[in-house]
Amino acid sequence: MQPGTKGDKFLDWQVQNRNSNAITSKDLQNTDEALKLYNKTHKDSYCKEQAPSWSDYYRPSKEQVMYVSGGMIALGCIACKWI
Repeated sequence: MQPGTKGDKFLDWQVQNRNSNAITSKDLQNTDEALKLYNKTHKDSYCKEQAPSWSDYYRPSKEQVMYVSGGMIALGCIACKWI
């Protein structure tokens, strides 16, 4: 390949993108570590509450639970007969 071709530009872009993603990943890891250290040193901070769980935002109705449970049972019966 000659210098400055599309292939070279693409390879340069890939290297730059990979380096950028690595820096971003490292920054996120450093941020997580900094927050953990902050929480250890500031025991009485406002960050002491529990992490949110799925049930805090969504509670399935009885019909939805029955529908999913019935589907799983039916799929299990079909799988047992075929396997």
